[in-house]
Amino acid sequence: MRRINRIVMIALLAAMIPAAAACDAYEDSLQAMLAGADRIEGWERDGECLIYYADELWEYINGAAEGFLAYEVKAVMVQDYAGSGGEGLKLEIYDHQTPLMGFGIYAQHRDPSLEFVEIGTEAFGDEYSIQFWKGSYYVKVNVFSASESMSRAMRLFAESVAEKIQYGAGPPAELAAFPPEGLTPRSIALLTEGVLGRSRFPSAFVGSYGADGDTGRLYLFPCGSEEQSADLFEWYAGEIGAAVSDQEMERFSFRSGMGKDPYHGEVAIFRAGAWAGIVTGFKSSAEARRAVAMGAVERIKGMQRPVAAPDQLKLEPGDKTGDKK
Repeated sequence: MRRINRIVMIALLAAMIPAAAACDAYEDSLQAMLAGADRIEGWERDGECLIYYADELWEYINGAAEGFLAYEVKAVMVQDYAGSGGEGLKLEIYDHQTPLMGFGIYAQHRDPSLEFVEIGTEAFGDEYSIQFWKGSYYVKVNVFSASESMSRAMRLFAESVAEKIQYGAGPPAELAAFPPEGLTPRSIALLTEGVLGRSRFPSAFVGSYGADGDTGRLYLFPCGSEEQSADLFEWYAGEIGAAVSDQEMERFSFRSGMGKDPYHGEVAIFRAGAWAGIVTGFKSSAEARRAVAMGAVERIKGMQRPVAAPDQLKLEPGDKTGDKK
C-alpha cells in the first residue's frame, strides 16, 4: 500500500511540474511588459508586483470583477511606482486573452467625452488616468494628483507598456458592418451577455445612431453560419410577432421585417448571410429604423469575407428583462 501511495504521489508531482513552469513563464511574460516602465527617470517600483488570476480577481476589484470575467480576463498585473518627489502612480495590465475580448472590455470603460490620445490601438484619459487597449490587453495608468508633470508621467508609462505588447491587432473586422451615416463616434461596443435582456441571444456588437433629433441602436450578431443566423432570426421574429419577407439588394438576398419587442418597443430586424441584426429606438420614425437596417445589410453585402462568430449561438431557454448596456 505504501509503495502504491508513493507511486501516486510521484506521478502527481511530475504532472504539477509542467503546469508550474507554464505559470512561471506566463508571469515572466507579464513582467516583461514593465521593462520600459522600470527605466523611466525619476520613478521606481513601490512594493512588489502583484498578479491576480481570474478566480482571484475579487480580492483586487471586488464587485467589479464580474464585468471583467464577462470578457474572459485571464489575469491582471498591478505595480505601484513612486516618484522622486513622493508622487504615486499605479499601473494595471489586464490580459483578456484575445484582441476581441481586449476590445470588448476597453469599450465598456471608454468615455467618449474624454480626450483621446495615440497610444496602443486606442486610448483616452484625463488628468488622473490614461486607459488604452492593444491586442488582448487593457491597460490603466492612474495617478492621485493632477499636474502637467503627472500627465507626462502617465503618458510615458502608458507608451512604455504599449511598446512591449508585440501583437497589436486593429479594431475588430466586424465594425465594418456598421453603416457610418448617423453613427455616434466611438459608440460601438461588444456585449457578451444580457443582450436585449434575453439569455438566448449570443454575443453582439452594438452601436448608437442619431437621426432628426431621435436616437436608436443597431445590434449586430455575426453568427458564424447562415444556418445559425436563420435560427436566431426566425426565433426572434416569432418572439415579437414580426411580419417578415424575403428581399433582394443587387442580387444579394436577405430577409427583414418589423415587430414589437415587449421591452424595447418597435424594432426592425434582418438576416443577411451569416449575420442577423436588430434596430431599436427611433420611437418617432419607423423609416429611420429601416434605414439603419438597410445600411447594415448593404455593408454586410460588401464585406469581402465572412467573419467568425464571437461565440456559439446560445439556445438555452429562459429570458431576462433589461439590457446590459
